[in-house]
Amino acid sequence: MFRIPASILVSVFVSATATAQLSVVGTSPTLHANNVAANATIAIDFDRPLAPASIPPATNDATAFGSISGPLGGTWSLENGDTRLRFTPARRFAAGEVVMVGLDHDLRAADNTTLRSAGYAFRFRIVTAPAPMAWTQIADVLLRQNPNVSVRIYGGNAHDLNRDGWADLPLACEDACDVRVLLNRADGTGQPQSLLLPTNPVGCTPSPNEPSDFDGDGLSDIVTCNVGGNVSVLPGNGDGSFDPSTSYPVGSAPAGLAVLDCDGDGDMDIATANNGSDNIALLRNNGNGTFAPATFFDSTGFQEYALSAADMNNDGITDLVVGVQFQGRVIVMLGNGNGTYSFASSTLAGGSVWMIVTGDVNNDGNIDVSTANGVSSSGSMLLGNGAGGLGAPQVVTMAGQAVATDLGDLDGDGDLDWVVSSFGGSEWRVFRNNGSGVFAFHTQFPAISNSACAVLYDFDGDRDLDLVLLDEIADHATYFRNGTPAGTPMCSGDGSIGACPCGNNGGTGRGCANSVNAQGALLTIAGQSNPDTAVLLATGMPVTATTIFLRGSAVEPTPVLFHDGLRCAGGALVRFGTQTASAGTSSYPGSAANTLSNVSGTVAGSGVTFWYQAFYRNAAAAFCPPATANVTNGIVVTW
Repeated sequence: MFRIPASILVSVFVSATATAQLSVVGTSPTLHANNVAANATIAIDFDRPLAPASIPPATNDATAFGSISGPLGGTWSLENGDTRLRFTPARRFAAGEVVMVGLDHDLRAADNTTLRSAGYAFRFRIVTAPAPMAWTQIADVLLRQNPNVSVRIYGGNAHDLNRDGWADLPLACEDACDVRVLLNRADGTGQPQSLLLPTNPVGCTPSPNEPSDFDGDGLSDIVTCNVGGNVSVLPGNGDGSFDPSTSYPVGSAPAGLAVLDCDGDGDMDIATANNGSDNIALLRNNGNGTFAPATFFDSTGFQEYALSAADMNNDGITDLVVGVQFQGRVIVMLGNGNGTYSFASSTLAGGSVWMIVTGDVNNDGNIDVSTANGVSSSGSMLLGNGAGGLGAPQVVTMAGQAVATDLGDLDGDGDLDWVVSSFGGSEWRVFRNNGSGVFAFHTQFPAISNSACAVLYDFDGDRDLDLVLLDEIADHATYFRNGTPAGTPMCSGDGSIGACPCGNNGGTGRGCANSVNAQGALLTIAGQSNPDTAVLLATGMPVTATTIFLRGSAVEPTPVLFHDGLRCAGGALVRFGTQTASAGTSSYPGSAANTLSNVSGTVAGSGVTFWYQAFYRNAAAAFCPPATANVTNGIVVTW
């Protein structure tokens, strides 16, 4: 028998290896990792050295995008003989955000081979701080410009639109046919700025919405899915405003939206689930933020309604998860990496699927699927097997129609908790994860009118997840801070501890009434006392009132009549901070100020107690004359 010499076999093997495609052999963080440190770097290992000329900033063949932070600035470098590509972010990741890393098919090795045509994509989630899941309402914003004209808020995504490191809130409004923005005040209070005007028109009846950088300019854009039959792409300007939208037809009654790189070319494409035309539409990015005409394919289901993008079989290619309303099923379509999809599984969802959100809820490294089941009045959780299949649903019952599902680690224990929103039942329900993907009821929030959805993000910078609850009929965005407040309210001007100076009693727990607010001004405190992340926030004052924050070393035995208000902070009384209000709101300390414990002359954990109030000018002399000032309620803090 003829034998090939061993030296020739080795030569043939080396030659074959040198001409094979460049391959990813490992990543850090790993695919679908939860609880990644906020200051983590990203490393991708390859089976051979990369060409230095193929990595950023020379190319855009590798990208990183945060679901809250947006396009991530930083440095790409090579290590380990150029076989490891490392990304070092310019600033830490946002708490709880999902980070998406994309490598396109043009990424080139030193031997001139490239990645597979599908490219490679992976995602991971950033850790959140431990929190008690105790909620304090800190703001309630009416999104209407005219109080009597509905805008119908029907979707929101926390995202840093102006690149200041704080998450803002873009909101899709069905009746107004626009996206309107609440920028974060960026001072640690969690308070939003006034509604950013003008609003941003999109196609009519927008609902699902997603951020992305479609044109690759390093600024976050937004796409909305509009029931009228199209999607609208809003190019961001990096300051919370957008250029005029461009709309693209996608089929009849699109209700589900996903953003993904479907073909490995490094730019982000758009998919929709079209309930009316009973199909999935795919819009491919031309590479500059414009899109080719939609192509369509069938998911094998009837009445596709919900849609999400996730890697369901852990191959580095993003797949599509489809919620089928009429049949009550979740269908997984695996991406082939070239803009086509193959059927993987169809699983009974436990209800008529309205919305889908994905995440790894049991920390097994596989993506799971949560659903809101609309008219079935339930939510479902289906665990993934890592091969494109799903297990039987865990079903939770809701009142009314379950219209939204949202995931996030609300207690900071390392697993994802679950919020389900009910329209008709007028409530949000929070379910706590036991670590194995089994959920138990924890908290119920009543709606002013009817719930649209919940937005889970850190709005006050303390690294735990807070809640903004969106009411689509009342058009309110209500902000709830997560965590036990650093202080306890005291000294209310509501008549409970004594009458205000001229019968101007305010609302429960607030200061005495003032010339612009019959409820009186309200002093609240954000953050914790140990470690000190505390921020005092005074609201409900005249628009540009001069505000002076007061600290007392003791409490007055009986409230002191003080201008138009009541003062309980006493003993050694100190004025430690002054600010001119913006839209009737002042805070201390601001983003560049000292910590509150330091200005109080103590340290966190010392056990020292102080009493705080805010004194403010109220120049309307006709109100409670002759005084021209007032005070808030008080807060007592033990450091």
